[in-house]
Amino acid sequence: MAAISEAVTLLKALRKEVAEVTEHGRALLARLRDGKLRTDRGVSLLGLRAAAMLHYVTDLALLLRSKSGGRSLREEPALPRLLESRVVLEKLRPLEQRMRYQLDKLLRAAAAGAPGANDPLSFRPDPSNLAQEEEEEEEEEEGSSAPKAGGGQSRYVPPRLVPVPYAPAEDEPQARHQRALQAARRRALSSALLRELRDELGDGPELLGGTAPHRELQRTQLEESMMVRLSESRQQRALRRLRAMGAVNLDSITHFGDTAALLGPQDQESLLPPPKKKKKVVKRKAGRRKGFRRRR
Repeated sequence: MAAISEAVTLLKALRKEVAEVTEHGRALLARLRDGKLRTDRGVSLLGLRAAAMLHYVTDLALLLRSKSGGRSLREEPALPRLLESRVVLEKLRPLEQRMRYQLDKLLRAAAAGAPGANDPLSFRPDPSNLAQEEEEEEEEEEGSSAPKAGGGQSRYVPPRLVPVPYAPAEDEPQARHQRALQAARRRALSSALLRELRDELGDGPELLGGTAPHRELQRTQLEESMMVRLSESRQQRALRRLRAMGAVNLDSITHFGDTAALLGPQDQESLLPPPKKKKKVVKRKAGRRKGFRRRR
């Protein structure tokens, strides 16, 4: 009884939907006969899909009628047509996915009514505009290469080679002297003495650096938890050795760095590198080389 009542409910819903589809189809047919619905400029792919779907539904209805009457489906002529329509619909699906963008543009243009400035179809490429741009570029190239008649100003083209002033050889020692002083000033400004004075006299908060001890603590905890000794690079071993030496060596307490670059010019002269000694070139006399004679 439950299956019969469910079948009756489905048949009633099907009858209602068929009535709605029939009414909608009659309205479309009336508009088509009156000339209000134009189909001559439509997309042929959509027309093919609609025709294939109509044949598929018709053959499916014939197949269901034969099955409900208790007849065999082997000799049913609608069965091969149904399979053919199904194959056509499956082949049309990837083509519809490729044309989805063009179809959406057509639907938006039809819904908007009259085409305006933002019409998607107005952005298609125009070969005439491309030819016009090429002619304008050729005219600009000819105008830049040849002077204009009537005293007109042509387009300015910057030179590719920029002149560079030549520095004579006698200015090289002075420039090297200035570079050495600037490097010494940078080293003096980054010395420990000035850094401590800046931290003490400045208004900013005091910065505490704890990156290296924190890493060492993490390394120790990892080695103890995994019971394995982690490998170290040469740079890490050198840094660990320097930190151990700095903790024991007390000579660095009175070492504040070289700050002579921030003093007078007399003290700055000591920062300059010593002049390079010129090598003496000994000229050998051209003649016969002296050597041991071979005895006969």
